Amino acid sequence: MLRAFSDADHKTPEDLKDKWNTLVHTARILLERRRGEFIPQELLDRVLIAHLYLLK
Repeated sequence: MLRAFSDADHKTPEDLKDKWNTLVHTARILLERRRGEFIPQELLDRVLIAHLYLLK
């Protein structure tokens, strides 16, 4: 996770919003259909839980 935001101090709020939306989108895709860098399922599960919490 730290690597995903390693240069966060150089990012705009919109960049960080886009990164979050990408993580949420990735977390909803089946493992077999994901492309790119591997993201641990445990992290993606936490992203979905946080996303549901933020929607309340």
